[in-house]
Amino acid sequence: MAPGPAFGFGSHLARVGRSLAEPAPSGLDLTDDEFEELLIKRLDSLRRIGVEVLLPKELIKDLQLRAQVHSAGSDTSTAGGAFGLESLVNAKIVAALDGLDLTADELALLADQTRHTVRIRDQFVRVDPRLAKQLRRRLTGTEALAAALTGSIDLDGEPIALDLDGAPALAGLVERLRTTRDRTDVAAIEATQDALAEIPGLKADLRPYQQRGVRWLDDIASLIGGAILADDMGLGKALQLLALHQIRTARAQADGAERAGPTLVIGPSSLVANWDREVAKFCPDTRLHRYHGPDRSLDDVAGNDIVATSYAVLRRDQSVLAERTWDLVIADEPQHVKNHRSITAHALRAMPASVRLAVTGTPVENSLVDLWSLLDWSIPGLLGGVTEFKRRFATPIERGEAPNDAEVLQTVTRPFVLRRTKSDPEIVADLPPRTEIDHMVPMTAEQA
Repeated sequence: MAPGPAFGFGSHLARVGRSLAEPAPSGLDLTDDEFEELLIKRLDSLRRIGVEVLLPKELIKDLQLRAQVHSAGSDTSTAGGAFGLESLVNAKIVAALDGLDLTADELALLADQTRHTVRIRDQFVRVDPRLAKQLRRRLTGTEALAAALTGSIDLDGEPIALDLDGAPALAGLVERLRTTRDRTDVAAIEATQDALAEIPGLKADLRPYQQRGVRWLDDIASLIGGAILADDMGLGKALQLLALHQIRTARAQADGAERAGPTLVIGPSSLVANWDREVAKFCPDTRLHRYHGPDRSLDDVAGNDIVATSYAVLRRDQSVLAERTWDLVIADEPQHVKNHRSITAHALRAMPASVRLAVTGTPVENSLVDLWSLLDWSIPGLLGGVTEFKRRFATPIERGEAPNDAEVLQTVTRPFVLRRTKSDPEIVADLPPRTEIDHMVPMTAEQA
């Protein structure tokens, strides 16, 4: 049977036939394009028509990809905010062949190819063109942090191992984030209680779970600069945030430095008055400015003050509010920004802040994209872009198809989300006995 165009392989298969017609066939020289066409693209077709193709393992080799992270600064143990990681961490995708990293020229060659095999160092190397395009990409600091939390990074659906040998401080940061979130030993709790026994300017006795929440907020603010406090309604989220404000104010005064800026609280219009009452009750010596109504102004706002406004005002006065540098920006009940494309979400992202905190009892209301929206504001880039997040996490998890992905998502988000309910054993023990008061209300004549 003479191979030829009838088999659909044209000149490439004809060359094989001519080689086999030789008295003692010993080999066949193929160009890179011919090798790609015949032995890669047409391999399955050859096998379907009964042609047995045996390829030696050493003929085509696979690249070893890994994410390599180096410390770009002297210390990444405290990033000083999500944006601080960008200048402290140098992360990239590295490819190796037979244990030796490829050179910059070889990486550039791979990135420019559309073939599935490329000749490098006189060897044919199997390359996924989709992944090859990633070889030129530098990872952001938050991408490196997310990868360090899980041990790998996802590239177009492929898990790539993480190499942290060059960034011991990032590994230390990850360990501190984990222990900050999960610290439950008696000594740590007692130390927290001692440290928070008397917060300057705070006229309240914090319950033990509130003390742990304040300690977590303070740690996460200094380590990464963003988080979600998702305690149930009635557990004192506002009180914990006011305690954090007072701690940061007292610390700045003790250091002889000016506070980085005032605290900006943004919430639904109905909650602006609530914050006024909470500050008057728990921090009577702290000034709260209600940036609301027709005569609103920021002219007399000082660094230790708290400014409370609404999402509606934020939309109208974005440019005015963005002129100030805020130490804390607190998004209270941020359902308004769960649509990341909304005007409100864009306005909130424009607020310059050292620390961004989302406060809500329902971090996931409609879909997992709600969680992405809140974390992408508080810690930009931690979960990647929204399209990537939907592909990797939201869609498969919500369909019940990916228990492993749900575990990975929990691993990444756990250090940055504090969610406690009134039924949690550690909370129930701290709550006072429930008080029930009956109010007798007489019926109207119509009701009777």
